[in-house]
Amino acid sequence: MYLTSAGLRVLLEAQQEMDDIEGEMVLRNVSDEIMEVFELTGFDDVLTFEK
Repeated sequence: MYLTSAGLRVLLEAQQEMDDIEGEMVLRNVSDEIMEVFELTGFDDVLTFEK
């Protein structure tokens, strides 16, 4: 499994839109491999995750 920079950008833009409308975006059931990408890029501090 992999996540490209384009995919990261889409998630970041979606999170920013949710912040603008005071909504909430939650990513569920993220695989360990993809979670590592979020951790390495610092996205784990920006996005909300739920197992």
